Amino acid sequence: MAEVCECVLSNRDNIKLVIKNYILTKNKNKDDIYYWRCERRYSMRCYGSASTILINGQHYLQRTTEHSHTPEAFRKYLIPIIKNLRRKARETSDSPSQILLVEFSVLSTSSLQSLPSYQALRHVIMRKRKKLK
Repeated sequence: MAEVCECVLSNRDNIKLVIKNYILTKNKNKDDIYYWRCERRYSMRCYGSASTILINGQHYLQRTTEHSHTPEAFRKYLIPIIKNLRRKARETSDSPSQILLVEFSVLSTSSLQSLPSYQALRHVIMRKRKKLK
């Protein structure tokens, strides 16, 4: 049987596929066959792709092509963290520093090193709040 692929939800609640620590976004589907492209397609000109078949709500890998960059092992954990920051920015009136402090408290030291800078994460929160006004 083919490999079962891990799925994560994007910031816009779309499904992203994790295959060998590469993140892929849905390109198209025809019936139960899904076609995926590397999320770094434009930023790094990566033409890595995959196709899966959906069986009982699980994506089973059918084929993949090579990527032009190294895998980013921590990316699959970063996506839910950023999504959670945006949710808290929308739902609470806590300061960006308070939100980040709570989020950072549950992460290991090695995980913190893989995150974007503190300033960049503050801007994620501030941009989300600006959109709400």
